Amino acid sequence: SSYLIYYRFQGDTIKAYDWLIDNGHAPPRKEKPTKPTEAAVPENQHEALNLLDKYAHMKITEETHVEKPVPILTVNSVGVLHTGELLTLSGESKSGKSALLSAIISKVLNNEAQGFEIIKTEKNEWPILHFDTEQPVHRHKNNLMYHIMKRAGLSKCPEQLMSYNLRSMAVLDRRAMVTEIIESAKIKFGGVFMVILDGSADFIMDTNSIEQSTDIVHWMLTLSTTYNCGVINVIHLNPSADGTYVKQRGHLG
Repeated sequence: SSYLIYYRFQGDTIKAYDWLIDNGHAPPRKEKPTKPTEAAVPENQHEALNLLDKYAHMKITEETHVEKPVPILTVNSVGVLHTGELLTLSGESKSGKSALLSAIISKVLNNEAQGFEIIKTEKNEWPILHFDTEQPVHRHKNNLMYHIMKRAGLSKCPEQLMSYNLRSMAVLDRRAMVTEIIESAKIKFGGVFMVILDGSADFIMDTNSIEQSTDIVHWMLTLSTTYNCGVINVIHLNPSADGTYVKQRGHLG
């Protein structure tokens, strides 16, 4: 039973999942954790210069060309999300995270959308990609029609809005799907404006795993940099053990 697995492995879900794989009770992972790259130690000046040349493209100087980040989301005229950045939205269950996300998406579609007048977005024809891992499909559709499209004054979902429901998809398959969709959208439209991951904790098996949490954060940062878009990451706040305060979920938080 799941209780015995949890007890046997003392709460280590990674080891428990490995046990399930080894015993034919779960599908194998597509990727196995890899060891850190071993550092090359130069033995002479020639090797040292070659290594410096290898990483020269990552060196920042006063001559480095950097495009000025564009504020794509502002609140009270203050930029809170720029191109190439990751923004985390956190809150307790039923605290209004979905309502705020709906407002942001509707503003991307139409800056004059109803409600939340203090929120503004940069006008852009590139798509906004929204991935929901928790809502049932009927609630997802209802939110799309009556909280996003209606607020933006739209009767038909525009091609620019690409909203996907990942609730039924296996956790370990979600990241590949999202990456494939983003890359395909970039090719189709010429770029990507914004990516919303609601919520990021559902892309990993264990939010208390340092390795998995670090890996998923690196993935989100890479998305924002690779596609020069804004990425919004949604994560829950959970009560502490004694109930005296709330904190973001697991090590990921």
